[in-house]
Amino acid sequence: MRNRLGAGAALIALALAVPVRAPAALPVPHIQPGAPMTDPTQFPDDTLPYSFHRCTMGFILADRTNALYMITAGHCVTRKGVRVHSETGEAIGTVMFKLRSRTDDVALVRIDRARYKQVSPSVRDWGGPTGVSTPASVKRFDQLKFSGFSFILGDIPQTRARTGFLVSQNSVHYLADTSASEGDSGGPFIDARTGQAVGIVRDFGLTDVPPVTDDGPTVQRILSLLSSVGYRLHLETAPYAG
Repeated sequence: MRNRLGAGAALIALALAVPVRAPAALPVPHIQPGAPMTDPTQFPDDTLPYSFHRCTMGFILADRTNALYMITAGHCVTRKGVRVHSETGEAIGTVMFKLRSRTDDVALVRIDRARYKQVSPSVRDWGGPTGVSTPASVKRFDQLKFSGFSFILGDIPQTRARTGFLVSQNSVHYLADTSASEGDSGGPFIDARTGQAVGIVRDFGLTDVPPVTDDGPTVQRILSLLSSVGYRLHLETAPYAG
């Protein structure tokens, strides 16, 4: 959801936002699900900390050697090999994989080892994920929680943490109605009932049946896609208070 709709969509998203009370603030890591990110090669004239072309970090993954990775939406980066920057303006990792095909929209970023002290797998504002959700573990109309850096909503600390609800989910794709908008792309959805990772924000699902405000690839699907190209990774988990 980057650079596709104008201010009107942002105002609609503001109207849809559900006021929520997030857990008490803790020291904020710069690399975690729900934190802002940019690929400066897309728009080299942008300056941090504010960018009209920012996205949001998704979940943290790891391999058997404990190397750390972050996932986000594929349309948030230009190509494999580019460097991704955090909210501090520092380069934090390198894009290793990018795919945009139908509802598959994912990029894999290998995090620099020098940045590991800045990493937390905990979803910003909410905690979790406790594991990977599956069609068997979710229920229709489950509440979803996410944090993101969309325009207007992402600029206000009180509205970065938001909620919505799940319309449907299979092993590949989820449908949801939330206030996610431009800049939230890549952001993490967790199931409020279980704390499990559902998927990442991709786009407006206006052509889905039924039409929804948001859709994207599930974490189950992302892990399968990455495994098929040689990245055998697992989701890094964190406590979730519910």
